[in-house]
Amino acid sequence: LAATSEIITLAEQERDQVSTLVGRAWRSIALLELGERDKADKDLNAVLRLADELRQPLYRWWALGLHTTRVLLEGGFGEVESLAQEQLESGQQVQAPDAIPAFGVQMALLRREQGRLPEMELAFKTFVEQYPTVPAWRSGLAGLYRELGNVAQAREEFERAAAHDLMDLPRDPQWLAAIALAAEVCAFLSDTRRAELWYDVLLPYAERIVVIGTGTACYGAVSYFLGLLAATLSRWDAAERHFQKATLAHERMRAKPFLARTQYEYAQMLLTRNQPGDHEQALQLLDQAFSAAQKLGMKSLEEKITSQVQGSTFNAQSEVVSSQPSIASRPNDSEFQ
Repeated sequence: LAATSEIITLAEQERDQVSTLVGRAWRSIALLELGERDKADKDLNAVLRLADELRQPLYRWWALGLHTTRVLLEGGFGEVESLAQEQLESGQQVQAPDAIPAFGVQMALLRREQGRLPEMELAFKTFVEQYPTVPAWRSGLAGLYRELGNVAQAREEFERAAAHDLMDLPRDPQWLAAIALAAEVCAFLSDTRRAELWYDVLLPYAERIVVIGTGTACYGAVSYFLGLLAATLSRWDAAERHFQKATLAHERMRAKPFLARTQYEYAQMLLTRNQPGDHEQALQLLDQAFSAAQKLGMKSLEEKITSQVQGSTFNAQSEVVSSQPSIASRPNDSEFQ
């Protein structure tokens, strides 16, 4: 932040639009990683304006990428595909080396929420082959299989990605994302050994947001991933604290899809812990997540919650359920009604 602020001050004094854009772009990324959404947006809006004024495809590509990340963060899925396509075209004009991978990451995040992730399987396999030194791609492929509920393939790719427990990864702009993506699969596979190891690795970053490289994508609060790992280790109090912090972070950032996913995973933790009052609280969280999923078009999450509710053996009180219309009114929810 200090470095980027200095760049901006000097560049504006010299009326150097290119350096001003670069400084503001990097500062917006740093602010987003700190969860300072409003401040990050001010810099990003300046970047978009400068990119339009400069009319240079390279800066247009970068500005569009940052804007697409923001739209994804807000859950504006209807805009993302056209924005990502426009960004790809700008990047290809100047042969930006990250143009196609950036497009792939953004489309994967979109397709995940739309329930269309199988469409990305071939692309992710290709990226794994083309970028063998970027472990986040294999972690991402394992995550794809996790999202699809494919345990065997998730485990296979996970073991390849975590052959050295990710302790040999360079601390580059992809490091935090690689650990975070692997943590999701680790929790899915109930790998307690790695969960304990990675919990300690991620804990110093508990207040951060996972942002990839040049702002290509945002994966939400680190505290969300810490909550998953703590739950895997049955550290219930710690898991609850992390999910509560992730909830607050996502609310502050207006990150509606990440908030819904946090509510869903928080509910799973409560159901597993099964202390007095946990079922009722879990049902409320599931209802909130379900309502958001319907409004945003998060088909994957909506289907998960519907399936869980319809096949559930919750011992919830009827008055709790009746106060949750978006779940209780679903067809075939006879156990709840």
